[in-house]
Amino acid sequence: MNEKEKEKELDTLRDALDRKNKKMTPQRQMILDAFEENPREHLSAEEVYDIVRKDSKINIGLATIYRTLDLLTETGLLTCIELNGVNCYEKNRATPEHPHQHHHLICLGCGKVIEVDSPLTTNIERRIREKTGFLVQDHETKFFGYCEECQKKMAAKGKKA
Repeated sequence: MNEKEKEKELDTLRDALDRKNKKMTPQRQMILDAFEENPREHLSAEEVYDIVRKDSKINIGLATIYRTLDLLTETGLLTCIELNGVNCYEKNRATPEHPHQHHHLICLGCGKVIEVDSPLTTNIERRIREKTGFLVQDHETKFFGYCEECQKKMAAKGKKA
């Protein structure tokens, strides 16, 4: 992310915080930085907590992490997705040109999450609109299966995926 994009993101966050009569704190900044340093990761609250505690001398509690993740999700800077039974957060990369999030491939063997940036559901959304009049604003798509590594391990053991 370049400096202009980062400043725009911070302005968006400051505006959202102002509307809620809250301010930017060092703890909120550290949590946001954790996602900057791990832009392609899907981080649980506990993982964010570990990153922030390791990288900072400021004391921060897990409850603060949860509250801040909720706040950053409300502002639209983060999105929350359930992966393997855990709420995980990631940077919201939707733009006006590409308003939908990417899709996720979740390995049933090792739990790996692979992102797929593809307009897989554009035609489905159009068909839904044509058939029902329903205007889809966003969607979340997850595919469950086995990654290449797990398929190889299963094949070596004589099992089928």
